[in-house]
Order: sequence, then structure tokens, then C-alpha cells
Amino acid sequence: DSNWYGENLPAVYEFLAEEGETYLVLLSGENFNAAGKYDFKVSEYPIPSNDKCEDAQPIDSLPFAAKGLSTLGATPDFDQTTNNDCMTFNWYSRGVWYRFVGRGTITRLEYQLHTQDLGDSVLSIFTGSCGDTDRKCFGTTLGDSNWYGENLPAVYEFLAEEGETYLVLLSGENFNAAGKYDFKVSEYPIPSNDKCEDAQPIDSLPFAAKGLSTLGATPDFDQTTNNDCMTFNWYSRGVWYRFVGRGTITRLEYQLHTQDLGDSVLSIFTGSCGDTDRKCFGTTLGDSNWYGE
Repeated sequence: DSNWYGENLPAVYEFLAEEGETYLVLLSGENFNAAGKYDFKVSEYPIPSNDKCEDAQPIDSLPFAAKGLSTLGATPDFDQTTNNDCMTFNWYSRGVWYRFVGRGTITRLEYQLHTQDLGDSVLSIFTGSCGDTDRKCFGTTLGDSNWYGENLPAVYEFLAEEGETYLVLLSGENFNAAGKYDFKVSEYPIPSNDKCEDAQPIDSLPFAAKGLSTLGATPDFDQTTNNDCMTFNWYSRGVWYRFVGRGTITRLEYQLHTQDLGDSVLSIFTGSCGDTDRKCFGTTLGDSNWYGE
């Protein structure tokens, strides 16, 4: 790019040079008059040891962190015929692989690719084995490398089922989106009142709990178990409390500090904790809105 700003940027092309293939390279200008002295370089990137799914780097303990590594030498993992059901990213993008075994906890993956303006970070999670027919997309998310100069990481939080192997591909949204990256894997501690059966008793009023967290809480419902308080997504995570009524007008107030991620949802059940015995008594939402409230 030789432009009006006085810059004279080189023409750069990166690609997978297939083994044994001969490539003929023509160096020219965009017209007859565009000719003169030139510089020309050819180099190659080392292939990362975890370039392929079969060579995924194991993550044996958490928290885990990889910093300042690179995807530049990684080769594409898919083509137009092999399985690629995580379709957020270009099939020809290049990335590296990690794998870990779930421990029944809410697990957080955070991946930041340092390639400003070349494309967003793409984090894709697969289950199954590395064969094209056996590997299934579990989830995918993008970071945000934008015109405001921000380079936000791709973040994915989920319940990593105990004993399940997860294959993680760190890539970009196109082939050129490659470079140094940071990758973190962590898990949240499960709250003691994560399940209905372990609901924290409220023995006297007034009662207050402040600054506690639902981050490590696991989902309480699935698509088949009882969830007749349908205001909230069945896969949402939360914590439980219980108290015995005293014949008075009782006020419950719950504020979840997750601006822009979703509203607070307070649901009240009667009965016991069994799926068939627990009945929705009432539910209400807070309001986390664009006005900063």
C-alpha cells in the first residue's frame, strides 16, 4: 500500500505451502510505471507442537495460563469437506489445540489474540474424539477487535461435566488473524448452597447477605426436569435459601451485579426439593438496562 499518507507498506502474503508443491512468484507493480528497486523476503514460521487436534496440549490442573505464545505457524484444521460444525470461524483459519477433562465445575476460558484489525479471536470447544465424524462442536465465541482500539478477549463460561474431555481450538476469524496470544482456564468454587437440598436456612429476620457470588453455581434444571417458574432460562445458575413463613408480609430484595449481562431473577418455590414436589409460588425480575441502572 503506497498511499497519500506517505506510507509505503509492503505486499505480504502468508499461506500454507503444501509439501512438494512448486510455487512460482512474480514481483511486479500495479502498472507499467510502477518499477524500481525492491526488497523481497521469504520465511516460514515454526509449526506449534499443538497444531493438530491429536496433539492438543493437555491441561492437567487449574488455574492454567499460557502467555505470549503464537498461532502464526499453525496450519488450517479444516477444509471444505471435513467436519466443521463450529461455523463462526472461517474453515481455513489457523489455530492451536488444548484439551482438558471437566471436573463438574463452572469453568472459564479466556483467549486473547493480539492481531489488532486483522480479525477477532475465536475460541471453539469440541467434545468427542479428534476424528472428523466423532468431533462435535460444544460451543464457540468471538472476541472483539474493533475500530475503537479495543481488543477484547473471547470468553466462554460453562459447566464442564465431570469426566468429559473438552477439545479447545484457539484461532481467528480468518487465515490472517494469527499472532501472539494469551489463554487462561480457571474454575469457580461451587457455593455451599448451590443446590435446593443445600439451601441456606434463614433462621431470623431481618437477614442480609452481601458481596457473595453465583459465579460457581451450577444449573438447577434441564429440559426435562420441573421448571414451572419459566421467567428464567432453564440453564441459568443460581443459589438457594429457605425460610419458614411467620404470617407476616415479607419482602425479598435481590440485586445481581452483572450490568448488561442479564437481569436479576428471584424465584420462590413451595414444597420439597424433589422435581415433582417443588412448585413455583412466584417470580420477579430486576432491570439491568441501557441507562446504567
